[in-house]
Amino acid sequence: MRKTALTILHEDDAIVVLDKPSGLPCIPERHGEATTVLHALKAMIEQPPGRLLRVVHRLDRDTSGVMLVARTADAQRGLTAQFMARTIVKTYLAIVRGRPAEPAGRVDAPIGQKRGSLVSVCINPKRSRPAVTDWEVIEAFVGYTLVRCRPLTGRQHQIRVHMQVAGLPLAVDELYGG
Repeated sequence: MRKTALTILHEDDAIVVLDKPSGLPCIPERHGEATTVLHALKAMIEQPPGRLLRVVHRLDRDTSGVMLVARTADAQRGLTAQFMARTIVKTYLAIVRGRPAEPAGRVDAPIGQKRGSLVSVCINPKRSRPAVTDWEVIEAFVGYTLVRCRPLTGRQHQIRVHMQVAGLPLAVDELYGG
């Protein structure tokens, strides 16, 4: 098993808040990874016997950022309810290819599983769920732009797909055209 250091930003009896590095999946994926956020966290913290760590939300393998892990079932239910009620604000920074014509925008396009793929999703009005992402320019460079994205829903690969739809694919995203 590869050793992976996580930075714990906050820890109490109910939750752990950590800085997830890029390249590390949150939970075991289809490829059977031996090292995940959960594996690394279990090696770092002491959890009472019989209590499981529970992933409340996920970040893509190649996405770094703050992640919440519940230490109790009550904490998991409470955090999940907050995500579902959209009282938790999620903000992501992304470098996209191109320069938008406007300083901000919204993509309101339903996302569903891409036919024949276990991984990819797409804008699919027939077999999809509503998805909305607000974005704004932070700084423009030659050929690239740093944007702040705020997904108002929580769909798989939402920012990646929505920024592609906006004509601004993530600069390092092989799957969706960056």
